[in-house]
Amino acid sequence: MLGTEADLVRVLRRTDAQTLVLALPSDRPTHLRQLQMAGRSLGVDVLTLPGADELDGEQISLHHLRDVDDQLRVLTGAHRAPTTIAPALLHRMTGL
Repeated sequence: MLGTEADLVRVLRRTDAQTLVLALPSDRPTHLRQLQMAGRSLGVDVLTLPGADELDGEQISLHHLRDVDDQLRVLTGAHRAPTTIAPALLHRMTGL
């Protein structure tokens, strides 16, 4: 965490970030979309974490990360939660 929401664009630019992880799984869809648009406007991948109710007691790890679009579909009831991050994105983040 390097600032508040108001600092988001400045921090992304200053750090040359490639990925923004939002730890707001149950946030309002409109707010998640605003944060996603801010990140994407700078060419940043925007991911989110699942809610604690989806983890079944598991410790959070990289494979739990998901695209914000997937989380928005979960929040609006459009589909069930994905279980893994897209392999191409995981490779880009970790080099594995």
